[in-house]
Amino acid sequence: MDMNNTKRPAFSVSSLSMLLLLTAAVLSAGSPAAANDQTLSQASAGDLVTLSNFNFSVPSIPLKITTAQGQAQLLLSDNPEYTSTNGVLLREAVEPGTVRLYIYQVISGSTPKVITSVIRNLSASPMKVSFSKCARVKPSAAYNRVAQDALDIFLSGSMTCNGFTVPPNGKAVIDSGLEKFSATNDQLTHGIYEFDVDQPAVVTVFAKDTWQNSVSVVDNLPILPRNENGAGRGRFPTSNFNVESAPVDSASGPFQFVVADGQTDHWVAGNDTLAGISGVENVGNYGTFYRFRIKYTTSDGRGLALVVTNPTGGNDMCRYLATAMGVSSPDGLVPAQTVRIPNGDEMLNVNPDVVVIQKLPPLTAGRTGTVDLLYSPPGAACLPTPLVFVPYKQ
Repeated sequence: MDMNNTKRPAFSVSSLSMLLLLTAAVLSAGSPAAANDQTLSQASAGDLVTLSNFNFSVPSIPLKITTAQGQAQLLLSDNPEYTSTNGVLLREAVEPGTVRLYIYQVISGSTPKVITSVIRNLSASPMKVSFSKCARVKPSAAYNRVAQDALDIFLSGSMTCNGFTVPPNGKAVIDSGLEKFSATNDQLTHGIYEFDVDQPAVVTVFAKDTWQNSVSVVDNLPILPRNENGAGRGRFPTSNFNVESAPVDSASGPFQFVVADGQTDHWVAGNDTLAGISGVENVGNYGTFYRFRIKYTTSDGRGLALVVTNPTGGNDMCRYLATAMGVSSPDGLVPAQTVRIPNGDEMLNVNPDVVVIQKLPPLTAGRTGTVDLLYSPPGAACLPTPLVFVPYKQ
């Protein structure tokens, strides 16, 4: 007699199906995709997270990039980027209207210097200077943090600069607050200003000794020549862009948006009056702003996490990324805010680390959402910094 020949319960097809489903669920819960879903579900705007085993070679969505209706006269002072001597770094004429002054200068050497700017009224009438936004940050050798803080302040409007009037043919310091800072030992001075003038004027950015009077010394300083350092200098007539794409869907992701790469999105061109050169490029489009308007759907029921990546982080000069972006939604689906990227003391390193800019929740069937982004190529970072949409299950 077979002692094992006992009657066993029947194993039905339905039982087998249930087992397979449970096994698949267990395996799925432990998969890298499921881990990323959980990570993104728990993350908030500005959080630095790791997307394990995520393939960052995702398709780029074609973008329609157009110059915006309103343009500021962009003055970029970033060449020579480093100086140990006193001298003029930028000098450009501006017309009545809006001016955006972007200062990114480093003092090298042990002698303290002040980076500052002066505006000269070229007319026989008083000139009003009225600020819409401004940002200044105490000089530091932590370039990424200085650049992040300046952009955060500028976008959020958390700093106020008082307007002033310049007498006919007179001169005035643009930001007396910046004059209180001195820099040395490879420290970065970074300021962003947007203001309106009602008369023709000339703006000069320069390095001086701490004890010198800016208005008195500005006309007597030597002109510092261009070199191979920095993104460039000069006056650039294009400073604001609108960006649109075809509607995106979570079912089609992941995918990315890429701007300011110098290839699909070319560098803006301008003139360097000091060097007598026309057609100079702003290599990086620093100081420009891109306004994205993105329409999206979530037909597969997943949300979309918008993250920023730092694909060049393996390069020592580009190891870290820190910036800020404006996020809003005309339909109120996401809160309007300025997001620090990242929002803590860390900085973004190479993939698979990313920073969450915003999460777009799943929409009801047939509904289309809209999100607006205000992006500026971050100072102290290598470009591009792709904006990646990652579908995730909540």
